[in-house]
Amino acid sequence: MIDDLGVHYREYNDNSNGGFGAGYYRIFLVKNCEKNFEFLTGFAILTTGKTVNDPKYGNSPGTSVLAICYCDGKIDETSVQINLNKFLKVDEVNKKAIFTHNGASGKKGFRKADFIKYVQNRNENLVRGKNFYFGEIDYSVPLTLENPDVVNLVSNLIEYAVYRSEYKNSL
Repeated sequence: MIDDLGVHYREYNDNSNGGFGAGYYRIFLVKNCEKNFEFLTGFAILTTGKTVNDPKYGNSPGTSVLAICYCDGKIDETSVQINLNKFLKVDEVNKKAIFTHNGASGKKGFRKADFIKYVQNRNENLVRGKNFYFGEIDYSVPLTLENPDVVNLVSNLIEYAVYRSEYKNSL
């Protein structure tokens, strides 16, 4: 991570042209040392509304989503959207929050099994069976970038977002 660029409003859209993905992201300038290039990545917590028999969105309970954007000068997109209601597990006894994802995508031609292999060939530590594991944080202590759990989680999420963008854009 080269620099924390603070909070910026980013305009993204979703497949339904509903504007999902637009919002305030915490943006970081990161260097990919392996490929020797810099890119921007950012994190936002977004919500989806609860809908009942909506003609466009059907029925939805409403969710909280961790959106991760990726911008390398050619690509500027939300690389991944992680439904926190489903993939964030809270262990209240040990004061831990565990972050995972199933890797699914709605993009045409995206095959989850192939994506898992793609990531496994780059960093097998991110793959746990048929899912992805990003880490856990102890939420009883301050959640800052000086906290090793937070650094590990953010690093893993950034790496995952990069692999996901590479894979999706190779289809």
